[in-house]
Amino acid sequence: MKYIILLVLGLGLSSFGFSQTELTDETIESKLEANDGKLSIIHFYTDWSGPCKRQAKIIKELMERFPYVHFYRINSQNNPKAPRKHRVRAYPTLLFMQNGKKVDQTMGFKEKDVLIELINKHTSH
Repeated sequence: MKYIILLVLGLGLSSFGFSQTELTDETIESKLEANDGKLSIIHFYTDWSGPCKRQAKIIKELMERFPYVHFYRINSQNNPKAPRKHRVRAYPTLLFMQNGKKVDQTMGFKEKDVLIELINKHTSH
């Protein structure tokens, strides 16, 4: 019974738009340049990383709290060019972009309160 309820809740969240857009080597640059001044956070992750999976759960929570921020993710295993270009050296890495420029970057797992502070630093909400 618990599993059915969790599945229904999970489906409900995605229907309200709380899902990250998956980027590729081919789409990342055009997507970041087209974000009309809004803060964009790109989660560089790998499928095998435990810290990346934990970071993804926190990002889901942040997506609900900050609907005016664009959240993206890119699988670095399948898309090796973007991590090289953006100098990703550890996973997870979160890249904070605004107006096509990097305004901040974190490497390694970050707790929710650290990310909230960074989002508030770069937004006027």
